[in-house]
Amino acid sequence: MDVHDQARLGAEARFVARAQAAVQMALQSRVEGDPAWDSFLASLGLAPGTCEERLALQRQGVPNLKGALPVELRQALQAIRGEVLRGLGPLEDAPLRLKLDTLLDREVREYLNQCRPRVTLKGIFANAQATTVRLGDAPDTVKALTCRCCGAARPENSNPRVCAFCGADLFAGGEGR
Repeated sequence: MDVHDQARLGAEARFVARAQAAVQMALQSRVEGDPAWDSFLASLGLAPGTCEERLALQRQGVPNLKGALPVELRQALQAIRGEVLRGLGPLEDAPLRLKLDTLLDREVREYLNQCRPRVTLKGIFANAQATTVRLGDAPDTVKALTCRCCGAARPENSNPRVCAFCGADLFAGGEGR
């Protein structure tokens, strides 16, 4: 194993450790935000959203979400990835960037699995009853583009490429939910 391979493995380990700490902090936060999460975002050079902005995004995605918004976690992980790559200097390369992107997406998907409410049979029937389209409630055809990462529908008049809820690229290939 040469110096470049050792540096790459070290960078991956640093990213994973910091990413997992960020996920735990996000899980302990509230959607509206809290001082610890907002301070963490600020330490990464990110501006936390207002309570109103966060609640509006929550309504677009998963209404019963526990923890910080996935889009904020994704932004934090992207900032951590940037710091790790800058720390490598000339040893940074495309395969490492791709590996860190893959790890970042995995952490966001795992976070979504942990912070979503548990699905129960009672919840399934309640959701079916609440979302049943009644004659005359909807136009003849309805199409919705949903995020492959979190499943949120893309709201009207939003960025057509990026999920407003989790920040994932809506047209990127790869694993779905």
